[in-house]
Amino acid sequence: MLVTTYTEAQDFLAKTQQILEEQEAMNNLILGISMRLRAQPDAYPTPPFLATVEDHEELVIAACMTPPHRLILYSHHPEKQSTALKLLADYLYTQQIALPGCIGPSRVAEDFARIWQEQTGHTYQVATHERVYELTAVTQPATTNGRLRQATSQDYELILEWMLAFFAEAHLNEPVSEIKRTIPFRLDRGDFFFWETAAGEIVCMAAKSREMSTVVNIGPVYTPPAERGQGYGTNCVAALSQHLLDSGWRACSLFTDLANPTSNSIYQKIGYRPLADMNDIIFTESNK
Repeated sequence: MLVTTYTEAQDFLAKTQQILEEQEAMNNLILGISMRLRAQPDAYPTPPFLATVEDHEELVIAACMTPPHRLILYSHHPEKQSTALKLLADYLYTQQIALPGCIGPSRVAEDFARIWQEQTGHTYQVATHERVYELTAVTQPATTNGRLRQATSQDYELILEWMLAFFAEAHLNEPVSEIKRTIPFRLDRGDFFFWETAAGEIVCMAAKSREMSTVVNIGPVYTPPAERGQGYGTNCVAALSQHLLDSGWRACSLFTDLANPTSNSIYQKIGYRPLADMNDIIFTESNK
């Protein structure tokens, strides 16, 4: 087996895209990030790590990391997975590449985490058990009292406030500087949407994030605590999903935290179907 690293996202995608797109919605994280890097090489503040592990030129593992975020993993051959992940871990360790954690399909992420612990002595814990969903047709919610509105630059302060609240509540260690850096770009792209009540009150935010060939991801979704339990999030995501399908996307994808049964339930009611479980894992250096 051979580890290959790539300085250009287009070279990484030339090797991986066709295979990853066989399950495009499930692989929205690694696909969406690498496709954004291909279109905009400076999309992230630090150089990415892009790598494959091949066996006789056949893809076994694909990996992508945009520091300080975690290593994203994809496995194409479960029977060769452990051997290939060990080879990848050896390479990362030899090159002294720091890993804050990893994310991927549950068995892949946990397999790599165990290997990394053996290699480095770093401990690991699952930060979030997640599930990835796909929607191709919207089941309209029973109540639609309000409307979807696309955010503008005048909404920056509210978006920043709610983005910071979302990341804090989800225990996602996203640097505040990075959140502030990306919001203007995302506003220019038209990523952010609000749900407004009939009285014009903004009660929920949802955004489109990663764009792939035929699938677009939705996230984050945030409803302030005082507005929860009234169906605003359901209506907002349903309306945004319909808007994106009407705009030409074949499907929408999104992630949920399995610890939140409410979100998993409401998304299924509007047409999202579960595809796979993912583990988001944090590595911690030992005190030895």
